[in-house]
Amino acid sequence: MDSSIIVGIITSLSTLAGAGIAGLFMYKITIRKEKTYQLYNRLLTAYKDIESFRELEKLYVDEIEKSHKTSKKDSVKRRIWTDLKNNGKNVPSKCSQPAYLSREIERITSVIESIK
Repeated sequence: MDSSIIVGIITSLSTLAGAGIAGLFMYKITIRKEKTYQLYNRLLTAYKDIESFRELEKLYVDEIEKSHKTSKKDSVKRRIWTDLKNNGKNVPSKCSQPAYLSREIERITSVIESIK
Protein backbone atom coordinates (compact mmCIF):
# COMPACT_ATOMS: atom_id res chain seq x y z
CA MET A 1 0.00 0.00 0.00
CA ASP A 2 1.07 3.48 -0.69
CA SER A 3 2.18 5.48 2.36
CA SER A 4 -0.13 8.38 1.49
CA ILE A 5 -3.15 6.03 1.70
CA ILE A 6 -2.02 4.73 5.09
CA VAL A 7 -1.50 8.28 6.36
CA GLY A 8 -4.95 9.23 5.04
CA ILE A 9 -6.60 6.27 6.80
CA ILE A 10 -4.82 7.04 10.08
CA THR A 11 -5.77 10.72 9.80
CA SER A 12 -9.40 9.82 9.12
CA LEU A 13 -9.56 7.42 12.06
CA SER A 14 -7.93 9.99 14.34
CA THR A 15 -10.43 12.61 13.22
CA LEU A 16 -13.35 10.24 13.86
CA ALA A 17 -11.97 9.30 17.28
CA GLY A 18 -11.49 12.97 18.18
CA ALA A 19 -15.03 13.81 17.05
CA GLY A 20 -16.40 10.88 19.05
CA ILE A 21 -14.56 11.93 22.19
CA ALA A 22 -15.65 15.56 21.78
CA GLY A 23 -19.25 14.42 21.25
CA LEU A 24 -19.10 12.25 24.37
CA PHE A 25 -17.81 15.17 26.44
CA MET A 26 -20.52 17.47 25.08
CA TYR A 27 -23.16 14.85 25.93
CA LYS A 28 -21.85 14.49 29.49
CA ILE A 29 -21.73 18.28 29.95
CA THR A 30 -25.30 18.62 28.70
CA ILE A 31 -26.54 15.88 31.05
CA ARG A 32 -24.74 17.45 34.03
CA LYS A 33 -26.10 20.89 33.14
CA GLU A 34 -29.64 19.50 32.97
CA LYS A 35 -29.26 17.78 36.36
CA THR A 36 -27.90 21.00 37.86
CA TYR A 37 -30.84 22.92 36.42
CA GLN A 38 -33.30 20.41 37.91
CA LEU A 39 -31.61 20.54 41.31
CA TYR A 40 -31.64 24.34 41.37
CA ASN A 41 -35.34 24.28 40.45
CA ARG A 42 -36.04 21.86 43.31
CA LEU A 43 -34.06 24.06 45.70
CA LEU A 44 -35.97 27.14 44.53
CA THR A 45 -39.27 25.33 45.10
CA ALA A 46 -38.15 24.28 48.58
CA TYR A 47 -37.19 27.86 49.47
CA LYS A 48 -40.55 29.12 48.25
CA ASP A 49 -42.30 26.43 50.30
CA ILE A 50 -40.38 27.46 53.41
CA GLU A 51 -41.26 31.07 52.73
CA SER A 52 -44.95 30.21 52.49
CA PHE A 53 -44.76 28.16 55.70
CA ARG A 54 -43.19 31.14 57.46
CA GLU A 55 -46.07 33.32 56.26
CA LEU A 56 -48.52 30.69 57.50
CA GLU A 57 -46.72 30.61 60.84
CA LYS A 58 -47.05 34.38 61.08
CA LEU A 59 -50.79 34.15 60.47
CA TYR A 60 -51.17 31.43 63.10
CA VAL A 61 -49.18 33.41 65.66
CA ASP A 62 -51.34 36.47 64.95
CA GLU A 63 -54.47 34.42 65.54
CA ILE A 64 -53.08 32.94 68.77
CA GLU A 65 -52.12 36.40 69.93
CA LYS A 66 -55.66 37.63 69.29
CA SER A 67 -57.14 34.78 71.31
CA HIS A 68 -54.69 35.34 74.20
CA LYS A 69 -54.88 39.06 74.80
CA THR A 70 -52.14 39.00 77.45
CA SER A 71 -49.50 37.43 75.20
CA LYS A 72 -47.19 39.29 72.88
CA LYS A 73 -46.45 37.95 69.41
CA ASP A 74 -42.78 37.21 70.19
CA SER A 75 -43.61 35.42 73.45
CA VAL A 76 -46.18 33.22 71.68
CA LYS A 77 -43.63 32.27 69.03
CA ARG A 78 -40.92 31.62 71.62
CA ARG A 79 -43.28 29.45 73.65
CA ILE A 80 -44.22 27.41 70.57
CA TRP A 81 -40.58 27.01 69.55
CA THR A 82 -39.60 26.04 73.09
CA ASP A 83 -42.32 23.39 73.08
CA LEU A 84 -40.99 22.11 69.75
CA LYS A 85 -37.44 21.89 71.13
CA ASN A 86 -38.66 20.11 74.27
CA ASN A 87 -40.48 17.56 72.13
CA GLY A 88 -37.29 16.83 70.19
CA LYS A 89 -38.36 18.64 67.02
CA ASN A 90 -36.28 21.04 64.97
CA VAL A 91 -36.97 24.74 65.19
CA PRO A 92 -36.46 27.05 62.22
CA SER A 93 -32.89 28.20 61.69
CA LYS A 94 -31.66 31.53 60.40
CA CYS A 95 -31.85 30.04 56.91
CA SER A 96 -35.64 30.14 57.15
CA GLN A 97 -35.82 33.84 58.05
CA PRO A 98 -37.75 35.90 55.46
CA ALA A 99 -34.82 38.17 54.56
CA TYR A 100 -32.50 35.21 53.98
CA LEU A 101 -35.13 33.38 51.95
CA SER A 102 -35.83 36.31 49.66
CA ARG A 103 -32.08 36.80 49.01
CA GLU A 104 -31.61 33.10 48.25
CA ILE A 105 -34.68 33.00 45.99
CA GLU A 106 -33.31 35.94 44.00
CA ARG A 107 -29.84 34.38 43.83
CA ILE A 108 -31.07 30.98 42.73
CA THR A 109 -33.44 32.51 40.20
CA SER A 110 -30.51 34.35 38.63
CA VAL A 111 -28.43 31.15 38.63
CA ILE A 112 -31.25 29.26 36.91
CA GLU A 113 -31.54 32.00 34.31
CA SER A 114 -27.81 31.81 33.63
CA ILE A 115 -27.97 28.01 33.20
CA LYS A 116 -30.70 28.17 30.59
